[in-house]
Amino acid sequence: MKHPFFYNGILYQWECTYANSFYGREHHYNIYTEERSYPTVLEAITSEFNLDNVPLKSEYDELWKTGKGSLETSILGYYILDYNKSENCFELVRKHGYDD
Repeated sequence: MKHPFFYNGILYQWECTYANSFYGREHHYNIYTEERSYPTVLEAITSEFNLDNVPLKSEYDELWKTGKGSLETSILGYYILDYNKSENCFELVRKHGYDD
């Protein structure tokens, strides 16, 4: 089931394609939109999925590589946003850290 939302007057639709049942640590979403500007889509996705404090995978790796990673960073996890040409949509992978 697609869930619509608007960002700056542009329609976006997302659907969850995979959810890991083990602690709910990993979720995959397909995001459909006519917008093709990666920065604009990134703003819309971070707004809709409340990812303002969650780093991209590359930022997450850099934090740990430079020794600036923390327990909070581990728990927040990270996300990956990529474009899937075959399905003509953006793919969001959200990985949560362990919190127990």
